[in-house]
Amino acid sequence: MRNQLIILISAFLLFACSGEWTHYPVTQSETVEKTQVIDFGNKITVSVFEEANLSGDYDVLSNGTLMMPLIGSVDVQGLNLTNAAQVIGQKLIQSGYLINPKVTLAMAQPQTVKIMGEVIDTGEFPYSENLTILGLVAHASGFSYRADQNEFDIVRTQADGLERLIEGYISTRVKPGDIVRVRERYF
Repeated sequence: MRNQLIILISAFLLFACSGEWTHYPVTQSETVEKTQVIDFGNKITVSVFEEANLSGDYDVLSNGTLMMPLIGSVDVQGLNLTNAAQVIGQKLIQSGYLINPKVTLAMAQPQTVKIMGEVIDTGEFPYSENLTILGLVAHASGFSYRADQNEFDIVRTQADGLERLIEGYISTRVKPGDIVRVRERYF
């Protein structure tokens, strides 16, 4: 009986381990890494396995690069976190510093947008992909009774570090770091 039980368990384990998953579950953090785009002003946490002198928080400069020790400037503008980690890994290999680097990236600080003016709750709110002014107003508990609900002012920091005033509408998508001002309507 004992031998039959051992054979049965062995057969089950062999059968269970012989299969191969074709679709691995995707976690929310993996989805964020693939969709979140790096932009000027972001702070990125770079982790290089067993390389403390390369790991740390780095600011994305106005030209879209990170300045890292030993490898210098790395262009990450417009890349997602996964692709930027691959670029940094390749640069470490090309420099001759590491043979097989294990690089991971994460946003060091949450991305936010600010809203002020004629809304119920002004302040800073978390940025999410495809966030429109209407969605931001919803985060701010809605318009005040004096709000102009048609046109908005957006202060956006450009890649060169200068701020630019942009006119927005209810369906305009905001970017991380934007400051939206809801105007007062005139009767």
